[in-house]
Parts: sequence; C-alpha cells; structure tokens
Amino acid sequence: MIVIRVPASTANLGPGFDCLGAALDLFNEFVVEPAYGVHEFYWYGSDKGQSDDDNLVLKALRSVFSALGRSCPGVRIRTQRCDIPMNSGLGSSASAIVAGLLAGNTLVDSPLSQQELLNLAVAMEGHPDNVMACLQGGIRAGVVDEQGNVTSAEIRVAEGLQFAVLVPAFGMSTARARAVLPGSYSIQDAVHNISRVGLLITAMVNGEFGNLRLALQDRMHQPQRLPLIPEAVGVMKVCQSAGSYGEYISGAGPAIVALMPAGDQEGLQRLRTSLAAVPGEWCVYALNVWQPGAIVEVNG
Repeated sequence: MIVIRVPASTANLGPGFDCLGAALDLFNEFVVEPAYGVHEFYWYGSDKGQSDDDNLVLKALRSVFSALGRSCPGVRIRTQRCDIPMNSGLGSSASAIVAGLLAGNTLVDSPLSQQELLNLAVAMEGHPDNVMACLQGGIRAGVVDEQGNVTSAEIRVAEGLQFAVLVPAFGMSTARARAVLPGSYSIQDAVHNISRVGLLITAMVNGEFGNLRLALQDRMHQPQRLPLIPEAVGVMKVCQSAGSYGEYISGAGPAIVALMPAGDQEGLQRLRTSLAAVPGEWCVYALNVWQPGAIVEVNG
C-alpha cells in the first residue's frame, strides 16, 4: 500500500503569472493499492469508483507508464483525506496530478527522477506554478524552456510571514478565469509586472514586508478576474484593515490570499469578524509555507 500526502498550493502571488507558486500546509491524502484488472478512483466518502477517463490522478498515473513504455497494471486509489477545497484556486488539480505521478513512479520502484516527474506534471497542467510547489515544496519560481524542460528555483523567504487564505462558499473554473485574459499585453504592462516580480522576491527574501503591497500589484490577470469574484474588492479592503501586508487572487480564484504578520492572532480575528458580514460565506485558513513538498510512504 502506498500513501501519498500532497499539499495545497497558491499560484501567481500577484504579478508572477504562471511562474510563481507556494506550497501550503493544507493537504489531500491518497492511498494506492494494486488491483487486478481495474483502474478505479474513489473520492473521499464515496463508494462509487471513477475510471481513468474521468480522473486526473489516474490519468497522471497512466502517464508515468506511458513515459516508460510500459503497460499500466490495475490499480485502486482512494482519498483518505481531502482538505484542499476544489475549484478554489488552491491547486486541487495540481495535487491530483502530483499524486498520480508519484503513485505510478512508486509502483515501479521510482525509475523517474523528480526532474522528470516535474516535466510530466507541467506537461499535464500547462504551467509550472502549482505543480512545482506541490511536488517540491516551499515558494518557487519556474521557467519552462522550448523543449518543455522545467527549471524550478526555491525562494527562501525571511521569517515573519503567514498566509491567510480566504475561501468563499462558491467555486470558479480555471477555464472561465482563463477565458477573460487578453491575447496580448502592452510593453508598459509587461514592464509593470516584471519590475514587481523582482521587488516581490527581494521583499520576501530580505524580510522587507512593507514593500509587499506594491510588489503584489498586477496587470496581467487580476484586473480581469476580480469582476468574476463577488465581493473580492471589499474582501481585500477588509484584509488591509486587519493589518495585511498585501493581498492577491490565489491562482485562478476565487480564493484570496492576505499576507499577514506571522503569529498575528488579533489580526486574524479581526479578519474573521469583518468577513462574517461579507456575502459569500468566506472561510479563513491561517496557513504557512510547507517546505517538504509531496510525501510518499510505502507500507507493506
């Protein structure tokens, strides 16, 4: 039996569209067992199996065997922990892809390196931000070259930062969030984002958290996506009033992340109290960066 624990992830971090991601200490957990002649996936709390045509975990698992030129054996996968909200912008699809890749690789004694798994994950996901953070942990910057090879670099953040993740009761599909983006950007918008990515990384590494509000500004995706999230602008104002260093849309949304001083329980309480009056049933997760990445345990 193989047990795989995969973390949530928050992507973009404001201006780092499709290239910055952070792993967070909120998890899904999968149990993988050989099963003669079948490929089935069971969601948490469900007795109804899904085929590989319907499920990202199984698709990712089968892609490992395809990459190795081998036939895929029967397998049964169950979720035994499911804490990452779906369709929220917290990397639930990335967690499924990473879990499936690790399951497939572990079943055949791990012939694929982490780099090869990362390349497969990005090929499935389409961009590196969530999957590299989920697989490798920490806060990361990713680049994909013309051959599809991924270079992932960890950003070592100074102590003193906490991620307050605000998740509403409603979800949003990534396809809808992608559909509102323009096909091209001006030079001014490109320079705007490039300069802020540099400032964001420097502010995080040096602990210059007072620069985060400026550094989190974006012109590539947030202005287009904010109107899709009811009350988003008001929620961000609530975060600022509660003492946030800065806010951004997590991935495609609708979750919003407020970067808060670590250990600021008073600020978190103000945030929760104020959000109770905002439509959308917003839930606040106080999370930290998860450094280990995905974890695999083999039992028996």
